[in-house]
Amino acid sequence: MQEIHSTFFHSLIQIAGLMLGFAAMLFFFSFLSSLMNRSSRLKSQNSMAILPDAEGNKQFLPKSAPIILQLNLKGVIGKESLTAEEIETQLIESKQGNLKERKIRGIFLNIDSPGGSAIDSDTIYRRIKAYKEKYSIPVYAYVDGTCASGGIFAACAADKIYATPSSIIGSVGVMWMLPFFNVHKVLEKWEIGVKTFSQGKHKDHLNPFRPWHKGEDADLKNLLSHAYHRFVSIVSKERPKLTEEKLIHEIGAQIYSAPDAADLGFIDEGQSDFSIALSALVAASGISKDEPYQVITLKKKKPWFKELMTRSPLLTGKIEHELRIGAQPIPSPKSELAYIFYLQ
Repeated sequence: MQEIHSTFFHSLIQIAGLMLGFAAMLFFFSFLSSLMNRSSRLKSQNSMAILPDAEGNKQFLPKSAPIILQLNLKGVIGKESLTAEEIETQLIESKQGNLKERKIRGIFLNIDSPGGSAIDSDTIYRRIKAYKEKYSIPVYAYVDGTCASGGIFAACAADKIYATPSSIIGSVGVMWMLPFFNVHKVLEKWEIGVKTFSQGKHKDHLNPFRPWHKGEDADLKNLLSHAYHRFVSIVSKERPKLTEEKLIHEIGAQIYSAPDAADLGFIDEGQSDFSIALSALVAASGISKDEPYQVITLKKKKPWFKELMTRSPLLTGKIEHELRIGAQPIPSPKSELAYIFYLQ
């Protein structure tokens, strides 16, 4: 019996030691992450990567060479690295550090996005537009895949939009990402009582556990209408062939092939490719045919320990789910206004 007790306590001590070790490891990683977050506020958050030019050449050139800055708008806007904050950081850092003394002559938007967050889409458009006007440089967009909804909103910051013939363009519309359900009749049927607490007039609008009152969704409808008409006004302003009347009463939120989108005025060229689009931007930037230039992009630095702290389910206790249809991910349900296109 004494031997059994000894074995039990020995095992218990081992388990306690493992738990303390795991706790110490968590504390260590948290401490490193905290230090990194503090230092990242002062240091560049992105690193520069050299990309091929229109002829496929990829080489490092001296500081005197003009630069084309490529911004990649790929994926769902508002998720991962495609947020307004990330794009703004890239624009700011394009004038700092090693790039401070180098001349950026144009911005190349590389787009493959179904849209996403209405706020981020709008902000990305405004940040790129402001940068273009401040530094008096051309901005061209190139679509290889999808440029729909929030994607076309952001693309409106470009002077010209080129697309491959297989690309999908359009979808000028807005939606709430979550449907609103009412379950009070189901609860009554099963005699289930639910009590919710709120304070402030209109705070419990569309409470799913009670009957809805007439007109209590008016504020949400107003927000939806405002976001939609802003979207329409921006597209009609930046794409003159698309009048507000035509967008609202004829085109709506339909999507089109790139050639048809070019005919309508969504884009400028619907039979293009990467080389054609980039060459057009280089010419518009005032770079001569014989002048060497550098195409760069800025990529987010991701230290391995920060990635572990923020992405590992073991350390965060969170498991993220993502449904993919084709090449684009469908965002997790979230109650927000969205300029997004996907098959429901």
